[in-house]
Amino acid sequence: MKNLLQYKTLIFDVLFWIFSFLIYGISIMASLSFATHFWSETLWQNVVVILISYFIFIHAFILSIGIFKKLVQPQLTTGKMKVGLNKEYLAFALNSVFHGIFFTSPVASQVGILFYLASLYYRLMGMKVGLSNIIGTGVLIRQPELIEVGEKTVLGIGSILSCHFSPDGKSHVQGRIKIGKNSLLGAYAQLAPDTIVGDHVVIGNRSLVYSGVRIGNNVQIGMECRIQFGVEIPDNVIIKSNTVIKRGDKILSGQTWEGNPAVNITKEKA
Repeated sequence: MKNLLQYKTLIFDVLFWIFSFLIYGISIMASLSFATHFWSETLWQNVVVILISYFIFIHAFILSIGIFKKLVQPQLTTGKMKVGLNKEYLAFALNSVFHGIFFTSPVASQVGILFYLASLYYRLMGMKVGLSNIIGTGVLIRQPELIEVGEKTVLGIGSILSCHFSPDGKSHVQGRIKIGKNSLLGAYAQLAPDTIVGDHVVIGNRSLVYSGVRIGNNVQIGMECRIQFGVEIPDNVIIKSNTVIKRGDKILSGQTWEGNPAVNITKEKA
């Protein structure tokens, strides 16, 4: 079994290097073709040519990843699947290969601070995201094809959105992530697979939202909170910082919760 797993891993490593060679090769050729055509004996003109060539390289790099993904990767599916050489797991592996080529590239950090380029890349990877969204530097997004982000929503610095996990090494689970409009995912906060977040929601810095969570509209979650598996938070709820919400907690709309174990601290209206 161990040898078989190593064999599968080797296949994905080979695919990584093959597509890296193709993507870098296409991008470099596009850049060099422009530079060669416009190169001159004038220093300032050559400086401009180099800058434009690098601009062409970055865009060709991103477009090449998107085109190869579209051509060779099967559509990602949700649910549980076996780890192995089947269509569903191959789609995950290829998605990881293309995403890995981008994240290990020297241009990834530069793309991260250019909002239109980040939007272009993630849209090519299948993510539903627009120019009104802000994706902070250092954000880690896995399986963007399974993610939808509403208008004017901000993904804070270093936040993590991951649409998969492997519970036992033999099986693989994927689930969608959906975030509504005008929401904020704080710095280094994390969303797990099969998570739905409503509109006008704030999730504080370093908070963790586990799989199967449903968060309504106008919810405020403080810093370093833990929203555990399968929790449902209705509209207009406030979760104070450092609170742990468990599946058995009966939260009603308009309430405020705090603590570990969490308790309802809503003040009764006179």
